[in-house]
Amino acid sequence: MLKKFSISNYRSFYNESVLDFTINTNAYKNDNPYIKKINDNEYISKLCLLYGYNGSGKSNLINALKYIFYSNNGYISSSDDSIKKLLDPNMIYGKDENSRFYLEFYSYDEVVCYKYELILDNKNKKIYSEKLIKNDDTIIFERYLNVIKGGIFNYDKIIPDTNTFLSFINTEEGNKYREEINYYISLFKNLCFLFPFTNEADFSSYAIVEAFDYFNKYNIWDLYKKLLSFIDIDDLNIEDSISTNEFVLMFDNKRLLSKHDCYSNDFDEVESEGSKIYAINLIYILVSIINGTLSIVDEFNGVHSELLEFVINLFRNDISLSYIKKDTSQLILSTHDITLMSIDNTMLYNYCLINKENNISNIYRIDCFNNFTIENLEKEYRRNRFGFSRKNIYFND
Repeated sequence: MLKKFSISNYRSFYNESVLDFTINTNAYKNDNPYIKKINDNEYISKLCLLYGYNGSGKSNLINALKYIFYSNNGYISSSDDSIKKLLDPNMIYGKDENSRFYLEFYSYDEVVCYKYELILDNKNKKIYSEKLIKNDDTIIFERYLNVIKGGIFNYDKIIPDTNTFLSFINTEEGNKYREEINYYISLFKNLCFLFPFTNEADFSSYAIVEAFDYFNKYNIWDLYKKLLSFIDIDDLNIEDSISTNEFVLMFDNKRLLSKHDCYSNDFDEVESEGSKIYAINLIYILVSIINGTLSIVDEFNGVHSELLEFVINLFRNDISLSYIKKDTSQLILSTHDITLMSIDNTMLYNYCLINKENNISNIYRIDCFNNFTIENLEKEYRRNRFGFSRKNIYFND
């Protein structure tokens, strides 16, 4: 489970800003379905609804988090591409300064907390330092520029400038650390599920066809189709076919057909943009719920509020679905839908605001304010009370 993510000097962010999922024991309620108790002494939120006006920095935060996971998935190409996308400092205040990204997260067995830090040298366009340690201060690896300086990996070769250590060493043939490498890469993969394709609506058929075998493996293809029926898709089928029309989307001689009432046609041809985005985001969400991982969704455009609330409720601890393996699933969802502020059992710590002032974005968890309650949250947001200046912020002690 993700415990904390901090970011500094990336795009609209400059000063260190923290997305914190830990919950003070005084705020904890035994019956709250959006909280997971870890190791008998820590409480982690399973839900973060992220608000902020257009251009405030929501997508910058979400993309940074995604790129951190992609850069550590064990593949050189995605590591290189992700690091290059993270080499994007705040152009007003930190153009030539380093950027820092920091994660605290629990392993998938919910026992060990790990800390991962990545510092990027924006001036020279390369990784400056990188380290992974346990909460008992055991160093897994510590990297400075192109070499490993400490940790359990006695590695003396040069590491490329824009490859994370785990992804690079994973490509080494006959590596004597293979078992350890696979374990630490799995920490990142089991923390967050990221579907390896774009969530753009234009690629929806491709994403669904690619997910088909996975869903059948876990016997959830029918569940997926049932959730699509909420947007009036009566049935969804993948058929073997040979294209005779240049406008028909084909994937390895397979065609995705969507059925409505008495007619069926290519999914991308008949479905709205909102339906396509919903269909793709459901892939992320279902896999995360099944495997107890983090799902990161940057807006659910075109989906009505009741359906969004239903999807969010899938992350509750108290839902009884046979295919769920673990209750460690988490959701980060950026949204403009303020009706979601009144979801049953949510608390102030489930809501975060990103505000940008003087071209600098900052993250605020709503329970840090002393004049908001869960009952008046939506009303106060409608009144634009969150469009604050820093001098007008009042925090809880």
